[in-house]
Amino acid sequence: MNTLFRLKRPVDRLLETALVVLFFVLFACVIIQVFTRYVLNDPAIFTEEASRFAIIWLSLLGTAYACGRLEHMAYAMFP
Repeated sequence: MNTLFRLKRPVDRLLETALVVLFFVLFACVIIQVFTRYVLNDPAIFTEEASRFAIIWLSLLGTAYACGRLEHMAYAMFP
């Protein structure tokens, strides 16, 4: 069992890094899209597809990371 935990740590680190990179890619694409659309009046074409790609992989890898940590997204509306 210890061997599995030792193998899980690098995978978690890789997932964490991938999630952070994908989040910043998504952030940058949205900022570039807003800038080119409203300031330059000529929207960039690649940003829409890149942001869609990033959000899909962000949700898939984020779900895998959360399941690996035995966590679940929950809304605490009512204490």
